[in-house]
Amino acid sequence: ESEIYAQMLLLRKKGYPLWKPKSDNSRLPESYKREGIHIGDVGILTESGGFDYLFNICQGPDHELNLGRVPEDFRPILDFDCDDTEDYTQEYELGSHVASDPNRIHQRRIPTSPTPNNPFGNRLHSVIPDEVGAGLSYSSTASKGALLVLPEGGKRVDHLHRARFEKYAAECAPSWYMHVNGALGRTAYNGSLYLVTGFDKARAWGVASFSDAIPENIQLEYVPKSTHTEDRYPKYWFRTCDSASSSSGADDRYGQQSGCVFLRGFKIAVR
Repeated sequence: ESEIYAQMLLLRKKGYPLWKPKSDNSRLPESYKREGIHIGDVGILTESGGFDYLFNICQGPDHELNLGRVPEDFRPILDFDCDDTEDYTQEYELGSHVASDPNRIHQRRIPTSPTPNNPFGNRLHSVIPDEVGAGLSYSSTASKGALLVLPEGGKRVDHLHRARFEKYAAECAPSWYMHVNGALGRTAYNGSLYLVTGFDKARAWGVASFSDAIPENIQLEYVPKSTHTEDRYPKYWFRTCDSASSSSGADDRYGQQSGCVFLRGFKIAVR
């Protein structure tokens, strides 16, 4: 599922699509749980469609993001502003989606008036966008495809000086691989480490993929989820997922746009 998802959405040239936009690793630093992936992160793209965070080159060894994670000879990238970025806070509109083929995957809004399948309309949470309403329905005329749903929109951030990152990574690559495969106990083959220079993030998301499906059988309904009245942030889920695989998530703890739906950067290799 994650492989098909990445393969199909790479066609949209927005970066590497993550099937798991936010890690559920409880041992990550608190600031990482709150904000998610950062510019300058070094990690590994996992087979399950996530990003295995290792350390950040924009921060020193004593920073929370790096404690116990960096090589002994680690030095952050110097004389360089890691905040020199282009930021697009409304890159994705409310109730938007990204489809592998926009001409063959179609969206429609589910009516908000009460129906037998949706007796409460869209009154499940007071801050659900009007653009989402009672939910969003998707169909496809293709037998293979992928879909990202962003009910509350999303942002885009890119660093302006990728070449400086590339030069620094080339200098440090031997030390990083030795540390990752030694002290950190990973199995990182040459070319598997990834350095982040940009990302698209959202607070809530839904991902889906399908392959070798009969188009008329493909039906997806992404809807707000019933929540407790004291919940501050709405949740969403795929109520219907016929002939497809899907997953959904949201930052309902911090309410931040911390889920990375597209990752940009480059793989690092020792030459």
